[in-house]
Amino acid sequence: MKILNLKREYKTTAMAESVSVVGAFYMLKFEYGKYSCTCPSHAKGGNECKHIVAFKEELDYIKSQREEKE
Repeated sequence: MKILNLKREYKTTAMAESVSVVGAFYMLKFEYGKYSCTCPSHAKGGNECKHIVAFKEELDYIKSQREEKE
C-alpha cells in the first residue's frame, strides 16, 4: 500500500494494488472519520474490506511513529 497524500488526521488518501487482478489499483480515502475504498467488495456492500483494514494499520503505524518523535 502506498500512502499518496498524508495531510492531517482528518484527510488522507492512498492507493492499494489488487492481489487478484493484475494491474488493478484501488483508491482509499480517510476523510473526517470515514474510510472508503473503490474495490468491488466495499463498493457493493460498504463492508470494511481488506484494503481498509491495511490502510487503518498503516495510518496507526505512522501516527505512532510521529508520537515517538515528540
